[in-house]
Amino acid sequence: MAKIPLPALLKAMVDQDASDLHITVGTPPQFRIQGKMVKVKIDALSSQDTKELCYSVLTDSQKTDFESHLELDFSFGVKDVARFRGNVFYQKGAVGGVFRKIPIQIPSFDSLGLPAVIKELVKRPNGLILVTGPTGSGKTTTLAAMLDLLNIFPPHQQTQIRQLMAFVLQGVISQQLIPKSSGGGRCMALEILIPNGAIRNLIREDKMHQVYSSMQAGQNESGMMTMNQSLTRLVQAGALSKSDAVDASMVPDEITKMLAALK
Repeated sequence: MAKIPLPALLKAMVDQDASDLHITVGTPPQFRIQGKMVKVKIDALSSQDTKELCYSVLTDSQKTDFESHLELDFSFGVKDVARFRGNVFYQKGAVGGVFRKIPIQIPSFDSLGLPAVIKELVKRPNGLILVTGPTGSGKTTTLAAMLDLLNIFPPHQQTQIRQLMAFVLQGVISQQLIPKSSGGGRCMALEILIPNGAIRNLIREDKMHQVYSSMQAGQNESGMMTMNQSLTRLVQAGALSKSDAVDASMVPDEITKMLAALK
């Protein structure tokens, strides 16, 4: 029998303000706290442990579905704790699972510090908006805040926005959450691509290598931003040290020059 029941692990996860609980064979349960993995101080889980933990919140029909497809996404609640989204899968020949707390309240758009250009994207009547980033980078929270904006728009506009045309790209948002250099939370760095006429032409002509340069031009009009520009602004705001910004950058040579130019 698993050493700690899943509801107890989920309650501990909520109490420690973790975003995720990871159940994997060969290691203790792990919480994702401020983007970092923290092991629970118990023995490593056996394959029997992980199966019992994951199966403990599945209905009989969900178990059948999982055993047929070897993966299952579902949601459930733990009384007096919270609601959770679960993903159960097979890994290393054993059952594993990831459980994420579903926020009861959606953070407001403004409280997240998202740029105004994203609000303008949500207002557009059609098209596709992509929000990308690694696990734990806040994509779900950003999307929830964007969708929540629909409630303040007129009904006819809400209908238009929901009928997005998947073949028309309107924007790409790539984000990451980085621990603040001073400690005490994380800050968001994000790259925003708004396909203007020039960028659409580059995409059509398969000149993707030129898109980055095009993003850096005419930003006052479009609201576009590169990841390095976002990281540089965080350094200017005192949220990140220069060394942490360089570590978070995908183009470290460029950001090193940008940071050197700061006054």
